[in-house]
Amino acid sequence: MTSRYASIHFLARVICFSLIFTFIQLFLEYRRTDQISILSVISNFIAGIFLASVLGLMFVELPFSRGIRIGIGWLALFIIQEFSNIVEGYFFTTYLSTTYLFLAASLVGLLVTFIEVLVVVILFNPKGAVRSFREGMRAYLGQRSWGSWILRIGVGSVAYFPIYFAFGALISPFVLPYYQNSSMGLRIPSFAVMIPLEFARGFLYVIALFPLLVALRTQRKHTYAAIVSLLYIAGAFVPFLSGPTLPVQLRIFHGSEILADCLAYGAVLVYLFRQNPNSERPPNRTE
Repeated sequence: MTSRYASIHFLARVICFSLIFTFIQLFLEYRRTDQISILSVISNFIAGIFLASVLGLMFVELPFSRGIRIGIGWLALFIIQEFSNIVEGYFFTTYLSTTYLFLAASLVGLLVTFIEVLVVVILFNPKGAVRSFREGMRAYLGQRSWGSWILRIGVGSVAYFPIYFAFGALISPFVLPYYQNSSMGLRIPSFAVMIPLEFARGFLYVIALFPLLVALRTQRKHTYAAIVSLLYIAGAFVPFLSGPTLPVQLRIFHGSEILADCLAYGAVLVYLFRQNPNSERPPNRTE
């Protein structure tokens, strides 16, 4: 398994994805600013390497038809990499000041993540025989009552806010001066807005990651590593490198906070929803 992941072929596919990712991001940057910097080229290429590595390692573990793999990946990547950050940007910054800009950013995010997932599906082929995702999902949901699933989804959605708030409070003395500086374009919404907003983001993460948690039949530690890596790399590391410029200090503080969020929240999701690798496998047939 290690030789497969560390092979020159896998590395070549990672670099290929990163080049395509870099081109897309530079095109968007040029459309936005009419210029491209060397720093942007390097930053986007590094971000693409990390994103491709995480997605590639996950997608070789998804032995489903191409359409199913695109659907699973697109849902997860759009919500984690784009939509969750767009929603937060709408309420925590002045960059998305209108509904039009919010919708435009969401549509661009849909297109970009679709291209990314399509490239990943083409580059990283699954190992093993093709399985039926529908049968696997049916068997997985049948392990518990609907009441139990509703409770788990509720707990998974609600758990995000206390984790987010706890680690956010720890770094607040270091980041508040940036939010109080109006020239930075940052703001802090009221608790009346923040609490339902973060509950909604928790629900979005549950919806985005649930199919992956069902599909991944790996050891618990590998599933946990995959979920945490996807949450952090796609949700924070890549946007910090390829997105609008923020002060280095603010990136470090928020990067550390989000990493802690992902480590804690990933553990909650894996505990609540992880597929049992020893459960009966569905028949080997296409959807």
